[in-house]
Amino acid sequence: MQKTENMAGGMSYRTMNGIDTSHIMKYLEGTNENSSIQIFLKNRDYYIASANKTISRLELTKKG
Repeated sequence: MQKTENMAGGMSYRTMNGIDTSHIMKYLEGTNENSSIQIFLKNRDYYIASANKTISRLELTKKG
């Protein structure tokens, strides 16, 4: 991880030096129930979409 990189919900995000992120840190860190659920749902949707894209690519290689 780089100096300006942090983790949230199992994924990393980068911030610029000098940017005040204190207002969104509770959400990014998932420190309340609502943000934890939102982070989980976004991660779930991302990984499902990624898996579907991989499956589609594999199916295309079978046809080629």
